[in-house]
Amino acid sequence: MTIKIMKNSKAFTIISSYSSPYANFREILEELTDLTTNINGEEYLIGGDFNAHSLRWGYRDEDSRGKQLQEFIAEKSSFSIAVIPLREARIKSRSETSPKE
Repeated sequence: MTIKIMKNSKAFTIISSYSSPYANFREILEELTDLTTNINGEEYLIGGDFNAHSLRWGYRDEDSRGKQLQEFIAEKSSFSIAVIPLREARIKSRSETSPKE
């Protein structure tokens, strides 16, 4: 989803993105690159859940998505990151979700 805000003839674009753990992550990053290229030098903010693990934003491990996202961030000339995971995702087993007797 992309929202463009105009104020005093100046545009600011907000891009929201979600990447399923099963999606082709390279395609997601290509779409974000296309979006940021097409806004013609306007300021923008990207927010999203990328399902990417990296030590840089608090995970205990790093996966290929985390590495790819770090590369994407490094390619942007003026990009800052503010990612604070609220919790690590964990799928409970069936026995952990059963009601207690």
